[in-house]
Amino acid sequence: MNTVWEHLQLLEEPSYVIESMVKPIKEFGNKPIPRTFYREADKVAEEWKEPLHKAISEGKIKRRDDIIRFANITKTKPDKAEIEFLRITEQQNLEANRILSRAVELSLALANSHPENFSPQDKTMIKLQLESTQETIKEFLPKIK
Repeated sequence: MNTVWEHLQLLEEPSYVIESMVKPIKEFGNKPIPRTFYREADKVAEEWKEPLHKAISEGKIKRRDDIIRFANITKTKPDKAEIEFLRITEQQNLEANRILSRAVELSLALANSHPENFSPQDKTMIKLQLESTQETIKEFLPKIK
């Protein structure tokens, strides 16, 4: 029953979405885009739905997990959404993508953590690691200005 409902909902989508689920797309290994990509894309904040649908239909996003993660970011950390969108649509080189991915992961981990539940040893290790990371960031920033 859900599958029928989902197919009926697809009739409301733009033609490029429907086409991408039927025709093989070169950027997606000559396969159509899975319907589940668009189902996950519908969970993003409203202002990101159309850009995300377009990126999916163009084969710029190849992993469903990226869409799920992006949906989470648009709701929990909207200030990071644009950076994550650029990252998942591979609009930068691999090294930049790696840095952006880790920065977003760290930001989400910090936002979702509960330091009051950490042991004193955990707090010490995390503090030392974050201070080291902060120093590395301070050294790196002038290089990209």
